Amino acid sequence: MGNAIRFLTGDHRDGRLETVVIALAAEMLVSGGLAADAGKAAEAARSALASGRAAERFRIMVEALGGPDALMEKPDDHLPRAAVIRPVGAGRTGSVSAIDTRAIGVTVIALGGGRTRAADPIDHAVGLSDLVPLGTAVENDSPLAVVHARDEESFQQASGMIRDAYQLDGKPHEPAAIIERVS
Repeated sequence: MGNAIRFLTGDHRDGRLETVVIALAAEMLVSGGLAADAGKAAEAARSALASGRAAERFRIMVEALGGPDALMEKPDDHLPRAAVIRPVGAGRTGSVSAIDTRAIGVTVIALGGGRTRAADPIDHAVGLSDLVPLGTAVENDSPLAVVHARDEESFQQASGMIRDAYQLDGKPHEPAAIIERVS
């Protein structure tokens, strides 16, 4: 099931992602003059998620763009699925102290889920999910991410890239701030 659909329907809402989504929605509502301040805007965004209005608006947009009318109810019937979907073990023990986010993006491109030129096709079945955040303690076989690949060779290549993108050390780390405000 698509991450956006899982998020909007409440099937899976990662707390860190929800914090970012609410903050961005609040900024947009204030910028657009639809809310008086960030607090009221954040409350409106949370309400739209909780009530299902945000999911309903997404459904309407998908249908208006020619997408399937049952996408929200039966996403697995309409979204492509990769042939190989498996976690990537850390291969070592430690705490996640840094993640090379550019390398994560390059991994998605290598899988075919992104492009380097506008004319390149995008394979919507491939990509990454369930990436472990900063500060997480991992064991040798703990997953760092789940790779969605077209074949075993692509999975193996992406696995190495993911392991290289994650820096582990032996001390626990506090998770980084989710949002930094710059004046």
